[in-house]
Order: sequence, then structure tokens, then C-alpha cells
Amino acid sequence: MAQDTVVKDDDAIIGLAAARSGQSVDEVQAQFWKCSSRARREIIEERGDPTPYRLG
Repeated sequence: MAQDTVVKDDDAIIGLAAARSGQSVDEVQAQFWKCSSRARREIIEERGDPTPYRLG
């Protein structure tokens, strides 16, 4: 999966994770965005807000 994240977009990774885990795309997508939000919040806490530079 880690290698796939380099060459595939978010939707493709979510679809791949859903297929491999047996979960629905909606379930994996909800988890993905929850984790993404948490990771962003933690980076800002550790390193400060990068504004005006976007983290993506």
C-alpha cells in the first residue's frame, strides 16, 4: 500500500484499501478523511501552522 500511495490518487488508494480490507468504499473513505484531518492537526501542533503554504 505504501508504494501505491506514491503513484495513485486518494480515490484510487481508498478503492484499493476497500478491496483489500473487505470494507465498503464509504467506510474506508470516512476513515481516510478522519485520519487525514488528525495528521494535519498533529503536524500543526508539532511544527506550527504552515500558512500561507498549504499542506495539501
